Amino acid sequence: MDYTIDLSDVQDKAALHDLLARSLPLPDYYGRNLDALYDCLLEPHEPWNITFTGCVRAEETLGGYFAGFKDTFADAEEFTDSVRARFE
Repeated sequence: MDYTIDLSDVQDKAALHDLLARSLPLPDYYGRNLDALYDCLLEPHEPWNITFTGCVRAEETLGGYFAGFKDTFADAEEFTDSVRARFE
């Protein structure tokens, strides 16, 4: 599945995780933090090709948390072929 998620209106961590929960087929028990996101990315599922747009704005708003967010996807990509993410 291909997903495009616009991060330009994300104002804080909670909003980021709420957006992910609405935009991706994450399980109901998704804990809305980076560790929980990583665990969900590694669970067996159909391949996800995710394009995140509005990243410059999100990075300005979230600061170092955004770097951790990107790292979460990079780490998951090392262990599964089911997740590919691009940040624009």
